[in-house]
Amino acid sequence: MENQHKHWSFDPRIGLSHMITTISLVGAILVWGFGLETKVDLNAREILHQKELRKEQTTAIKDTIRGIRLEYQEINRKLDKLIDRELEDSHVHTP
Repeated sequence: MENQHKHWSFDPRIGLSHMITTISLVGAILVWGFGLETKVDLNAREILHQKELRKEQTTAIKDTIRGIRLEYQEINRKLDKLIDRELEDSHVHTP
């Protein structure tokens, strides 16, 4: 009796249409699952790509800000020179 429970058995009362429907359903679920896995993989790659782009953009923005800061400092230095020159000129011309 135990040997009978260990082996697969097929009930001949199950109709062919039921078997085909079940096999089709299992196949459809597998295809859907593999398609979903592919989409998840593509999304993961896109996320990594977006992270790299954001990193590059952040670096570019920081470089631009650094450049603007240097230009600002240079303009500030030139203004200081002009102000100093104007002050010197005004002291030289005043009696």
